[in-house]
Amino acid sequence: MPIRRFSLVAAVVVASFSALSCGGQTRSDDPAIREAVQERQEAREAEEAENDKLYEEAIAYLLKTPGRDEANLRRKSREWIIRMAADVKEAYAAEERATNNAQAHCKGKSRAARRRDAQCLFLDCPGFLANVYAAASEGNIRTGMDACLVRAAWGEPDDIHSTITAGSRSEQWVYDSQYIYFDDGYVTTIQN
Repeated sequence: MPIRRFSLVAAVVVASFSALSCGGQTRSDDPAIREAVQERQEAREAEEAENDKLYEEAIAYLLKTPGRDEANLRRKSREWIIRMAADVKEAYAAEERATNNAQAHCKGKSRAARRRDAQCLFLDCPGFLANVYAAASEGNIRTGMDACLVRAAWGEPDDIHSTITAGSRSEQWVYDSQYIYFDDGYVTTIQN
């Protein structure tokens, strides 16, 4: 096969040389030359189709990230978009690997053990930074945590008092003599 490829490339070179020496007209009577030119054209078209597909996939991936506008993306160069999409794909793949590792790590652990493990909290209460999971796994509560993390850190409250207004919901969770205040699902105040 390598010899055939070399001979096809040589045939294309010969055809090009013949075209130059014959005033721009190629000799199409040689089947090897026609075949070589046809294969090269098909390879070019396949490469262009693959690049178009990669470009559209890249646009689709980039539009999944917050703050991206399709019109602005299409103004960027094709190379930039494809390179950026590769970075986004890698970030998604890394996130998926982290999730799979955490699932394997947490599989079979009791609920109490999961509450003390930051990796398991990452699965049970998604959407926070690593330091927030670490604090909850150590039994600490911070403002900005949600109900899932507070339950993981301190367990079920002794009592819950809710206030619902036209645009929001506030709660007071009672733990012995300590109070946790939530506004729209997130801790706003911790009272000891």
